[in-house]
Amino acid sequence: MLCEKEGVQIDSRGLALLARAAEGSVRDSLSLLDQVIAYAPLETSISAERVSEVLGVADRRVLFDLSRAILAREPKKALSLVDTLFYRRPGSCSARSVFFGPPPRSDRGSDVSGRCIANRGY
Repeated sequence: MLCEKEGVQIDSRGLALLARAAEGSVRDSLSLLDQVIAYAPLETSISAERVSEVLGVADRRVLFDLSRAILAREPKKALSLVDTLFYRRPGSCSARSVFFGPPPRSDRGSDVSGRCIANRGY
């Protein structure tokens, strides 16, 4: 009902992500909803992927897929999913940098992952 008054639609998975991120707090859920709407001002229909991107939370399906890949001993798939979780979000580090540190100086150039690691103090 509140989303209707704001003129947006958020799919049920997106609303579930908002509720989980708010941890039961109505005030927090309203603030998070405002953030999501503010980051998508021209969108009238907001997807769970957009909510996940704005809040910086991982979709549980990706986490379940990662767990399956680890249990199935599929390192390429697991690392690809880790890269999706870390690197494909604005302002986040690449999985390579998280696990192996920044690239050597000769490789750095304008490498985002090197700056990210340096900024986080790793």
